[in-house]
Amino acid sequence: MEVYPKLHTFKVKDKQFLLDANSGIFYEINEIVYSIVDMINEVSNDEIIDKLSSRYSKQEVIRNLAVINKLIEADELFSKDRYKDFKMDTLSPVSTLCLNVSHDCNLRCTYCFGEKYDQEKKLMSPEVAERSVDFLIKNSKDQTNLSLSFFGGEPLLNFKEIEHTVLYAQAEGNKHGKEFRFHVTTNGTLLNSRIIEFLVKNKFSLIISLDGPKEVNDIMRPFANGKGSYGIICRNIKAVQAMGDALPFTVRSTFTRKHLEVDNLVMHLAGLGIKDISVEPCATTLEDLQIREEDLSELNQHYDLLADKYLGEILAGRYFSFFHLKQMMDQVHSKTSKLVQCGAGQGYMAVGADGRLYPCHRLVGQDEYVIGDVFNGISNQNIQRTFLGAHVRNKEKCMQCWARYICGGGCNAYALMFNKDILQPYEVECELMKHRIELGVYLYASLKHKNPLMFQNIYNEGWKFC
Repeated sequence: MEVYPKLHTFKVKDKQFLLDANSGIFYEINEIVYSIVDMINEVSNDEIIDKLSSRYSKQEVIRNLAVINKLIEADELFSKDRYKDFKMDTLSPVSTLCLNVSHDCNLRCTYCFGEKYDQEKKLMSPEVAERSVDFLIKNSKDQTNLSLSFFGGEPLLNFKEIEHTVLYAQAEGNKHGKEFRFHVTTNGTLLNSRIIEFLVKNKFSLIISLDGPKEVNDIMRPFANGKGSYGIICRNIKAVQAMGDALPFTVRSTFTRKHLEVDNLVMHLAGLGIKDISVEPCATTLEDLQIREEDLSELNQHYDLLADKYLGEILAGRYFSFFHLKQMMDQVHSKTSKLVQCGAGQGYMAVGADGRLYPCHRLVGQDEYVIGDVFNGISNQNIQRTFLGAHVRNKEKCMQCWARYICGGGCNAYALMFNKDILQPYEVECELMKHRIELGVYLYASLKHKNPLMFQNIYNEGWKFC
């Protein structure tokens, strides 16, 4: 018989919470409920009342116990697992392709995973780009909204090909009843007025990499000649900011074990007027940069500091989106659950500069994960089916975790990178995710209590930036 955790109680600062793990629904609770839940499955109701009446009013214990029992009867606590008989056996149509248009870069970031690409500084050709668009249209089936993401290396080193691909995709999309959205991830150093004008005209979204303050960024993200990149990136960010809503962008930072102060990093970016911020731990096996389990205590302390600072900024009306905490606040509100973290190998695939297909951009260049190519299509469905089966229900470690249906099972590329097993999630990612989930719940509840009107505006009308 499967026995998986059904409840999770936790405390963050001055608040207590309860999660029903199967439904993904959180409750803010008092100390009495917190104590009751710890023993509800081990002793009778009468024993609970007897044990707690020495610490709390007997009437209050009885009242709170009645509330809990009512939730249990309504299947809102210890709820049934709606995914118990879940089977994922149908391959999804492809809706997003990540095109690695450049296997070259003008920076020499210390943690770059792109070094695994072939040593040739290869740029994607017009033929490969066109066949990529053709492949996406053909394999999208009845999907009408498609996405092309341009990646590298540094994709703007091959901007000419990006222009060509966009025009080709738009023309082919019109022929086949498909509408394309475009995205580019860039180090920001090559942005100029002509490129920005093109991105705006074609309704791109943008991710720009910047690792925080100058003294950190310039160590981690130097040019090939050793000079720092902070100044030119900040100058180009200002040019993108001048476009307003016409060019939505996120600044993404990577932190390593050398710089765990994520609170300072995020607040520095917010101080630059950046409204959409994402910070990710460095995914590397380099010994001096890799985040280790022994780093988590210090790292989580910095996340705690960040949560307080973030809440302070929101309450002061200085909104910005910090991805991981905002994502969790939104998920608490929407009460959604998920079985996978992303659609790698299914709705999402990556294309190398040579046209070979991979389940994910992090696996480009690794021969063992080639699915096929854009000229001949998918030739190895076994890899696709491996990724199809890599959902929470098939990951025993995930099923033993209270966060299973909130997290979605972690990054499959990280599991392969660190554990050589797609069904064994990366432990550091797991622990960070659980801590950020709890902080997101705390922030959601704190905002609701401290400024109900602001809370209502945010969640009725969406996040507004000012």
